[in-house]
Amino acid sequence: MNYFMGVPEDVIQSGILELYEDDDDTLVDAVRNFNNYETNCRIDHKKAESIFWKFCVINPILLSIITILKADHMFTNIALAFTLLAGWGLVHFYFVLFKRQLILGTAVTALLALLDITFILFFVLSALVMFLYERLDRPTRNNPAYPRFSTVDIIYRRGKRAEFHDPGDRL
Repeated sequence: MNYFMGVPEDVIQSGILELYEDDDDTLVDAVRNFNNYETNCRIDHKKAESIFWKFCVINPILLSIITILKADHMFTNIALAFTLLAGWGLVHFYFVLFKRQLILGTAVTALLALLDITFILFFVLSALVMFLYERLDRPTRNNPAYPRFSTVDIIYRRGKRAEFHDPGDRL
């Protein structure tokens, strides 16, 4: 049986822990710690989602603004400019939006510096946002309740577990 923070994974998946008088109270403490952790994960995940969507919306807007402002300088080599901009667009919309790999989107942004030095600032901003997203989202991905982060309810039953269940069922 797999455990996460001292709580059995089947309890996490069902969302309910039934306790009887003869059960150990250490599991109650583990469930309470797990529920607190889940609440913190839910908050961090919402922050990470907010950062992700802002990244997805603001990056194309910034790219468009820089491209419009620097168009006369950028398009001296039209083939290179269209190749890099189209490549950035494909990577951004496929890998960033659908695969959620902000690292690839940020790496391709660095290639845009071949067109104009202003894109270095764009790359630094993208890298900062990507770092914030990864710092919030990466620790929560190993959670068995990811991405819903459900809590476990504790139900107390009267009597002893042996009266109601076969002791081997718990294993």
